[in-house]
Amino acid sequence: MGKETSYKARHRVSPPDSYVGRKAVELGLITEDQLAATLDLMSEPVVPGQEAPTTISSALISSHLLTPQQVEALQEAAPEGMGRYKLGRKLGRGGMGVVYEAEDRELERRVAIKMLRFTSDADPAEIAEDEERFVREARLTARLPKHPHIVSVFEAGVLGGRRYIAMELIEGVQFQEWRAKKTTTLRQKIGVLRDVALAVDHAHRFGVIHRDLKPANILVDALNVPHVTDFGLAKQVTREVGGTLTESGYLLGTPSYVSPEQAQGAKDVDRRTDVWSLGIMLYEVLTGHLPFEGMNALDIVLKTIRDPIEPPSASTRRTTLASTDRALETICMRALCKSADERYSTAAELAEEGV
Repeated sequence: MGKETSYKARHRVSPPDSYVGRKAVELGLITEDQLAATLDLMSEPVVPGQEAPTTISSALISSHLLTPQQVEALQEAAPEGMGRYKLGRKLGRGGMGVVYEAEDRELERRVAIKMLRFTSDADPAEIAEDEERFVREARLTARLPKHPHIVSVFEAGVLGGRRYIAMELIEGVQFQEWRAKKTTTLRQKIGVLRDVALAVDHAHRFGVIHRDLKPANILVDALNVPHVTDFGLAKQVTREVGGTLTESGYLLGTPSYVSPEQAQGAKDVDRRTDVWSLGIMLYEVLTGHLPFEGMNALDIVLKTIRDPIEPPSASTRRTTLASTDRALETICMRALCKSADERYSTAAELAEEGV
């Protein structure tokens, strides 16, 4: 039995994933012995208490044998034996993943494929955390009963050496781009936020808190229908999965949209943290800017925790409205109470108030 057959049998890697390792050896980027050692690494934790890399690609990066850029180049050069999916155009790129349009050849339908990517300064601990969050996103979203305003997940696995999630393809744009269109009315913006609030409430009813609600995670289609996506930081309420301010030094959530309690690292954040994020997006709709801005993430987080919020009607920087609807301002300011106990207790309650 040859080395390639042997490591496939022992580690049960997929053909696309094995291509990355074989091609790296063929190009002289690594040796056969280094590849064998990398495969052994997949059986043992990189750091005590952490899971081992689950793909050859992540293991090669963890071992500092290849850079993320080299691995990505090898993955893109892989032949079209990528299982049931044929990748098409790139739709977007986020902090952890790249999203492609794809053809599901088995079911003859178009889907979106989100693939995990690694940053240039990724270390083994970060890779393990990113993989955990990626898997969490797939599992928690897949558990939710179907909702018209939440992007459905079909399946997850390993493709071309990277973890992937196959999901519903939404032909649309991110909320901030849609919101900026001159043809988009205030009523439409409020209607979309109301639908998002109801979608978030649906997730809450099944024990899932998003924790990273922001315009970039809301896609609005041609019919002005919103779709919430990216549950990578979602938390299952019935089981502790984290919730501290940082993991490996990184803020959980996007600074401008995290609630004060989430910014302070509270482990018991609940659905009201998502209510805060909805309030921030409403504030943007009413004023055209965020309530807190700063030179860096820490500056924004400290302002979120300590500084009072200027009511939309008092903002001298309003760019979207000549005057602010007082009823909407009242709703917005209640959603943005520093104390979670003073906010709306549910996203549905926020929606019912008129958002």
